[in-house]
Amino acid sequence: MNPNKSAHVPFDLSGLDPRLEEFATYWSELPKDQMLPHRQDFRPERISKSLPNFSIHELIRPDFIQLRLIGTDIEKIYDQNMTGKNYLDFVAPTGRVKVSQVIHTACTHPAGMVFQIKSTTKKGTVLNRESIAFPMRDNDGLPRLIYYCTVTTNPGYYADQILERLIITDISIHYIDIGAGIPNVQDSDEIVIMSSAK
Repeated sequence: MNPNKSAHVPFDLSGLDPRLEEFATYWSELPKDQMLPHRQDFRPERISKSLPNFSIHELIRPDFIQLRLIGTDIEKIYDQNMTGKNYLDFVAPTGRVKVSQVIHTACTHPAGMVFQIKSTTKKGTVLNRESIAFPMRDNDGLPRLIYYCTVTTNPGYYADQILERLIITDISIHYIDIGAGIPNVQDSDEIVIMSSAK
């Protein structure tokens, strides 16, 4: 465990990028209604360092997770306007159903998530990215929002590869216990949804 971790944070933040830690610490300190904060209690100005890396996803249907808000650093590195689009459209087809199930489960069985993601941008940049995400209640009090903070850990390049859009090719997700335990989706709290590793 991180000895510098805030006493208000009920989970381990050791090893996280400072922007992810700032976001997770702020979320953990928000007032909760059955383990989840309400959207109206979230004050973006309290996470000023993390805001360019911040995004909100709304769970509309199993096949539609709408990107409600996308931080400036995220849109800049992916070189496109993503707001309003379906997050699942950016996931390789073989992983879309599983990604949707895992993300929806984080709201129905409240849990945080840490994502390890590899994706390729329109310009052919290969991105290794890490996200931490937590469920939130919407303006009606329903748990159907996911708030994310995402940082790039190791960008690289593919030569002469231009794509129509970014595509996520590798995803693994660790659930975080925020008070309801770890969702029982498989034997481990890590779900490897897609991997291009041989």
